[in-house]
Amino acid sequence: MEPARKGIRWRPRGESPAPALLEAASKAPGEADILKESPLRVVCRVHTRKESAVVKIHLARGVSSRLAAFFRIDPARREARALQAALNAGLPAPRPLAAGLGPGGETRLLLEDLGEGPTLESLLQAGALSPRRIGQAARLTARLHQAGFLHPDFHPGNLLFPRDRPGPFLVDLQAARP
Repeated sequence: MEPARKGIRWRPRGESPAPALLEAASKAPGEADILKESPLRVVCRVHTRKESAVVKIHLARGVSSRLAAFFRIDPARREARALQAALNAGLPAPRPLAAGLGPGGETRLLLEDLGEGPTLESLLQAGALSPRRIGQAARLTARLHQAGFLHPDFHPGNLLFPRDRPGPFLVDLQAARP
Protein backbone atom coordinates (compact mmCIF):
# COMPACT_ATOMS: atom_id res chain seq x y z
CA MET A 1 0.00 0.00 0.00
CA GLU A 2 1.28 3.45 -0.91
CA PRO A 3 1.53 6.16 1.76
CA ALA A 4 -1.46 8.45 2.09
CA ARG A 5 -1.48 11.40 -0.30
CA LYS A 6 -3.91 14.15 0.66
CA GLY A 7 -5.80 11.63 2.78
CA ILE A 8 -6.04 9.02 -0.03
CA ARG A 9 -4.59 5.54 0.65
CA TRP A 10 -3.56 4.16 -2.75
CA ARG A 11 -3.24 0.46 -3.62
CA PRO A 12 -1.28 -0.02 -6.84
CA ARG A 13 -2.61 -2.54 -9.36
CA GLY A 14 0.56 -4.14 -10.67
CA GLU A 15 3.49 -1.78 -11.13
CA SER A 16 3.15 1.30 -8.91
CA PRO A 17 2.27 4.54 -10.75
CA ALA A 18 4.71 7.45 -10.55
CA PRO A 19 4.42 9.46 -7.31
CA ALA A 20 3.62 12.62 -9.31
CA LEU A 21 0.68 10.85 -10.96
CA LEU A 22 -0.66 9.64 -7.59
CA GLU A 23 -0.26 13.17 -6.24
CA ALA A 24 -2.22 14.64 -9.17
CA ALA A 25 -4.93 11.98 -8.75
CA SER A 26 -5.14 12.74 -5.03
CA LYS A 27 -5.73 16.45 -5.73
CA ALA A 28 -8.40 15.83 -8.39
CA PRO A 29 -10.70 17.33 -9.47
CA GLY A 30 -8.76 20.50 -8.54
CA GLU A 31 -6.80 21.44 -11.67
CA ALA A 32 -7.85 18.32 -13.60
CA ASP A 33 -9.97 18.32 -16.76
CA ILE A 34 -13.45 17.12 -15.82
CA LEU A 35 -14.68 14.59 -18.39
CA LYS A 36 -17.97 13.57 -16.76
CA GLU A 37 -19.78 14.55 -13.59
CA SER A 38 -22.82 13.22 -11.75
CA PRO A 39 -24.10 13.32 -8.16
CA LEU A 40 -22.40 9.94 -7.54
CA ARG A 41 -19.04 10.33 -9.28
CA VAL A 42 -16.61 12.57 -11.10
CA VAL A 43 -14.35 11.40 -13.93
CA CYS A 44 -11.40 13.62 -14.81
CA ARG A 45 -8.06 13.60 -16.60
CA VAL A 46 -4.99 14.43 -14.53
CA HIS A 47 -1.63 15.48 -15.95
CA THR A 48 1.99 15.48 -14.87
CA ARG A 49 4.93 16.70 -16.92
CA LYS A 50 5.49 13.18 -18.25
CA GLU A 51 2.09 11.50 -18.44
CA SER A 52 -1.63 11.69 -17.98
CA ALA A 53 -4.23 9.35 -16.53
CA VAL A 54 -7.94 9.27 -15.80
CA VAL A 55 -9.22 9.25 -12.24
CA LYS A 56 -12.75 8.15 -11.40
CA ILE A 57 -13.90 9.49 -8.05
CA HIS A 58 -16.83 7.69 -6.40
CA LEU A 59 -18.36 10.16 -3.98
CA ALA A 60 -19.57 8.95 -0.59
CA ARG A 61 -23.11 10.12 0.05
CA GLY A 62 -24.22 9.83 3.64
CA VAL A 63 -24.15 7.03 6.16
CA SER A 64 -25.65 4.39 3.84
CA SER A 65 -22.76 4.59 1.34
CA ARG A 66 -20.23 4.40 4.18
CA LEU A 67 -21.96 1.31 5.60
CA ALA A 68 -22.11 -0.27 2.14
CA ALA A 69 -18.37 0.31 1.70
CA PHE A 70 -17.77 -1.34 5.07
CA PHE A 71 -19.72 -4.50 4.19
CA ARG A 72 -18.70 -5.01 0.56
CA ILE A 73 -15.87 -4.17 -1.77
CA ASP A 74 -15.72 -0.50 -2.70
CA PRO A 75 -16.71 0.62 -6.25
CA ALA A 76 -13.17 1.55 -7.29
CA ARG A 77 -11.67 -1.83 -6.40
CA ARG A 78 -14.67 -3.67 -7.86
CA GLU A 79 -14.20 -1.84 -11.17
CA ALA A 80 -10.42 -2.39 -11.11
CA ARG A 81 -11.02 -6.13 -10.77
CA ALA A 82 -13.54 -6.13 -13.63
CA LEU A 83 -11.16 -4.16 -15.87
CA GLN A 84 -8.29 -6.52 -15.11
CA ALA A 85 -10.53 -9.52 -15.84
CA ALA A 86 -11.52 -7.92 -19.17
CA LEU A 87 -7.87 -7.35 -20.06
CA ASN A 88 -7.01 -10.93 -19.06
CA ALA A 89 -9.80 -12.11 -21.41
CA GLY A 90 -8.22 -10.13 -24.27
CA LEU A 91 -10.86 -7.39 -24.27
CA PRO A 92 -9.78 -3.80 -24.95
CA ALA A 93 -10.16 -1.73 -21.78
CA PRO A 94 -8.13 0.87 -19.87
CA ARG A 95 -5.50 -0.59 -17.56
CA PRO A 96 -6.24 0.03 -13.86
CA LEU A 97 -3.20 1.67 -12.25
CA ALA A 98 -4.28 2.10 -8.61
CA ALA A 99 -7.34 2.18 -6.37
CA GLY A 100 -7.58 4.57 -3.46
CA LEU A 101 -9.71 5.06 -0.38
CA GLY A 102 -10.21 8.56 0.91
CA PRO A 103 -11.70 10.17 3.96
CA GLY A 104 -15.39 9.58 4.58
CA GLY A 105 -15.62 6.56 2.27
CA GLU A 106 -14.78 8.29 -1.02
CA THR A 107 -13.04 5.89 -3.42
CA ARG A 108 -10.84 6.61 -6.45
CA LEU A 109 -9.71 4.57 -9.41
CA LEU A 110 -6.66 5.68 -11.40
CA LEU A 111 -6.77 4.41 -14.99
CA GLU A 112 -4.65 4.40 -18.11
CA ASP A 113 -5.58 7.40 -20.27
CA LEU A 114 -6.91 6.14 -23.61
CA GLY A 115 -6.99 9.67 -25.02
CA GLU A 116 -9.76 11.68 -26.58
CA GLY A 117 -12.47 10.18 -28.72
CA PRO A 118 -16.21 9.79 -29.13
CA THR A 119 -18.36 7.20 -27.44
CA LEU A 120 -20.78 5.06 -29.40
CA GLU A 121 -23.55 7.12 -27.78
CA SER A 122 -22.16 10.45 -29.01
CA LEU A 123 -21.68 9.01 -32.52
CA LEU A 124 -25.33 7.86 -32.52
CA GLN A 125 -26.55 11.27 -31.35
CA ALA A 126 -24.51 13.06 -34.01
CA GLY A 127 -25.66 10.71 -36.77
CA ALA A 128 -22.00 9.95 -37.47
CA LEU A 129 -21.98 6.21 -36.95
CA SER A 130 -20.38 4.34 -39.86
CA PRO A 131 -21.12 0.70 -40.76
CA ARG A 132 -17.51 -0.13 -39.84
CA ARG A 133 -17.95 1.23 -36.30
CA ILE A 134 -21.31 -0.53 -35.93
CA GLY A 135 -19.55 -3.79 -36.78
CA GLN A 136 -16.70 -3.08 -34.35
CA ALA A 137 -19.15 -2.32 -31.53
CA ALA A 138 -21.20 -5.45 -32.27
CA ARG A 139 -18.11 -7.68 -32.31
CA LEU A 140 -16.82 -6.23 -29.04
CA THR A 141 -20.23 -6.68 -27.41
CA ALA A 142 -20.29 -10.31 -28.54
CA ARG A 143 -16.75 -10.87 -27.23
CA LEU A 144 -17.75 -9.37 -23.87
CA HIS A 145 -20.58 -11.87 -23.51
CA GLN A 146 -18.54 -14.79 -24.89
CA ALA A 147 -15.96 -14.04 -22.18
CA GLY A 148 -18.72 -14.62 -19.61
CA PHE A 149 -19.27 -11.04 -18.47
CA LEU A 150 -22.59 -9.89 -17.07
CA HIS A 151 -22.87 -6.11 -17.39
CA PRO A 152 -26.28 -4.80 -16.27
CA ASP A 153 -25.28 -1.18 -17.02
CA PHE A 154 -23.91 -1.76 -20.54
CA HIS A 155 -24.97 1.03 -22.91
CA PRO A 156 -23.53 2.94 -25.93
CA GLY A 157 -21.78 5.41 -23.61
CA ASN A 158 -19.58 2.54 -22.35
CA LEU A 159 -17.84 2.05 -25.71
CA LEU A 160 -15.11 4.60 -26.41
CA PHE A 161 -13.47 5.05 -29.83
CA PRO A 162 -10.13 6.70 -28.97
CA ARG A 163 -8.74 8.74 -31.85
CA ASP A 164 -5.20 7.34 -31.56
CA ARG A 165 -6.11 3.66 -31.09
CA PRO A 166 -7.86 1.09 -33.28
CA GLY A 167 -11.40 0.01 -32.51
CA PRO A 168 -13.62 0.58 -29.49
CA PHE A 169 -12.63 0.15 -25.83
CA LEU A 170 -14.83 -0.89 -22.91
CA VAL A 171 -15.11 1.78 -20.23
CA ASP A 172 -17.11 2.01 -17.00
CA LEU A 173 -17.13 -1.63 -15.92
CA GLN A 174 -18.10 -0.86 -12.33
CA ALA A 175 -21.31 -2.89 -12.59
CA ALA A 176 -19.77 -5.71 -14.69
CA ARG A 177 -19.29 -9.18 -13.24
CA PRO A 178 -16.76 -11.47 -14.91
